[in-house]
Amino acid sequence: MLRISLPLIWLIGAAGSEPETRSSEARWPEGFGQEKSGDRPIAVPSAAAATYYVAPPGNDANPGTRAEPWKTVSSVNRLKPGDTLYLLPGTYEGQISSTVSGLPEKPITLASADEKAHSVIDGQGSGQTAADGKKQDGFYLNGASWITVQNLTLKNCFPNPFVLRDSSYVTLRGCRIYAGTNAVSWEGKSHHVLIEGCRWEGDPRLWTEWTWGYMHHPNEKPEFHPQYYGAGHSILIGFGLGSAVIRNNHIRYAFDAQRVLVKEIRQNANVEYYGNRIEFCRDNLFDFEGGVFNWHIYHNVLYQAGILMFSYDNGRIPDDGDIYFYGNVGHWSAEKDQPTGGGYSLGQRAIYKFVSWLPHKQELWLDKPLHAYHNSWHAGQITDPRRYQKRVRHLNNACLLDREFGFRPREYARLWDAKRDELVFDYDVSYPGKFDSWLTENGLESHGIQQDPLFAEGSKGDFRLKRESPCIDAGTVIPGFTQRYLGKAPDIGAWEFDPATGSSRLVEGPPFQVKVPPGGDLGYEEKPRITRHRVSAGKLSLSFSWPLDPASVSREAVRLKNRGRTLGVRDVALTSPTEIVITTDEPTLKAEDVAVRFDPLPRGTNGQTATSWASPLSDWTEP
Repeated sequence: MLRISLPLIWLIGAAGSEPETRSSEARWPEGFGQEKSGDRPIAVPSAAAATYYVAPPGNDANPGTRAEPWKTVSSVNRLKPGDTLYLLPGTYEGQISSTVSGLPEKPITLASADEKAHSVIDGQGSGQTAADGKKQDGFYLNGASWITVQNLTLKNCFPNPFVLRDSSYVTLRGCRIYAGTNAVSWEGKSHHVLIEGCRWEGDPRLWTEWTWGYMHHPNEKPEFHPQYYGAGHSILIGFGLGSAVIRNNHIRYAFDAQRVLVKEIRQNANVEYYGNRIEFCRDNLFDFEGGVFNWHIYHNVLYQAGILMFSYDNGRIPDDGDIYFYGNVGHWSAEKDQPTGGGYSLGQRAIYKFVSWLPHKQELWLDKPLHAYHNSWHAGQITDPRRYQKRVRHLNNACLLDREFGFRPREYARLWDAKRDELVFDYDVSYPGKFDSWLTENGLESHGIQQDPLFAEGSKGDFRLKRESPCIDAGTVIPGFTQRYLGKAPDIGAWEFDPATGSSRLVEGPPFQVKVPPGGDLGYEEKPRITRHRVSAGKLSLSFSWPLDPASVSREAVRLKNRGRTLGVRDVALTSPTEIVITTDEPTLKAEDVAVRFDPLPRGTNGQTATSWASPLSDWTEP
């Protein structure tokens, strides 16, 4: 049975005691890529089979009730599918190990009992160094599946607050994670990890004191390396099999926000990364080492980083690519929030970083396209002129670029050929930085615009378009990508302007679908899950991650409610292999008012039953 309701707002638990941090000077439109003001807690699932409690002064010989709680969080290993373990207020010391598993639609949940004051997991790793050779990870899940951890605070957990070994369908929701080399490490046969509504924050000295070289080269001071202590590499790292959803998180003070290492193409494949706010990263926001496959990175807010979007300077894994960056906004302030530690080697304030040497080495090039569409930036330049990459498709991006030649892939131009290398650069805006002549001489940016895009306040991070902006109706329809737009043509940039109301909405790309990497092996069977929902003219559209079996989709299996009132279902149609459209008898149906239930669940063409895991819609329990 799949129960979902609209909408689901992913929010971090109510604010408690946190380390003091500087506030960003960037101005973001309300509700976009940031924690909401007046945080509301995320509800703990109400359909648990049983509830148990732990408390620091408890006793594991107790029955685990609220009056007589257990002591250790590792008591979670006693739970059965659907059970919940509440952590009563306090601090729990040491590592938590678990091998227990829930079941589909019946996860085992660990959560703070008091949603207004997070319980704390203290790994007792404070003051340790890499030279100690000690590990004080927070959670260690080994062979576990269908586990949810939410509304907890983790600190002093080194090197990684969460370690997943051969684990799957793990949800981390509404947690605060302080320091750690990475927030989550996944290894072995791990797959399907959801990180949402969390806050991962490293040591502020990464931005205010430590130099880039000091963090990047551990040999300078091996007895204490800040990457181990709390200047981490990635919110998710390791060699898991893939299928991750990372959304609506707040990441600050990291060396890289997301670093990807792969040994084979199926590792770290099929990832959605959206709605996050990322700021104060000394190196690259997204650092792809070796290649990735089928990533959708969209609707993120990015502020102050060495490379404002991504570094893709090593594509050694065959068949890498199929990466989408769209609807992101990024801002580098040259006046405020500067790193004060010195040694900031990536001071060019570029948006991308590609291959910088040995351009004749074919294994470094992308094998499938990298799509950069409809992003809005304020930075120094698009990329270092000494760097290059093949198969880049760059369309409908709006850029405030401070350097004289904002678009300048120049110095090695004699080695490159735009047509042979399958480059597409067009319908972009660059101002005041110009398009380099190499682009126009090679037939690129023939529809590019070199005038002020007229953002609402681009120098401070608000990239919505003014009514008189030259970006309006100046973009192009991108086959296989463009979903909808207003006016004669898509607008250029991350925001689509509505002339009737003066409002703006973020540009959408195609719904995410899981793809099988070359070689024909995911390493697991994908259970179809909802990746997008839309309501229009009395119809509810649901997009799934995997093609559905038409025989498993029927009108009789669907029930709808609108604010508690049962709605009539006129028709349920599989309009494409991955989309169900439900027609109701309510022509004014709104996304925030509707709830839907499937019983029985649809099945995929691979025989797998659908799941509500990572659905962008919330669970609905009947009264």
